[in-house]
Amino acid sequence: MSRWGKSIKSMKIVFILVIMIVIGNDLFLIMKINLTESKVAKSCFSNNYFIEASNEEMKIENFKEYMLMEGWSFSENYYGTIIFRKGNLQKEIPVYRLIKI
Repeated sequence: MSRWGKSIKSMKIVFILVIMIVIGNDLFLIMKINLTESKVAKSCFSNNYFIEASNEEMKIENFKEYMLMEGWSFSENYYGTIIFRKGNLQKEIPVYRLIKI
């Protein structure tokens, strides 16, 4: 193989490795966010408020959207509480607890 052929082959390998690293980082980030959201939701419903607010970037709207996807409906009252309902279950979460996230 000529010198140019070897360099092109090595450049292809480096390019593929870079692409794999970039895609891997994105997938890891997506998996991390999904795991964090489910962890926050589980800790939220253990005592009707957040015991562990582990993801500071998560906003109230994202949490509501996540809970809707999990089959919960919600309403808000004028006391600053979000009420989630699913079947005959009801969980009340103070909004000031969600703001920490």
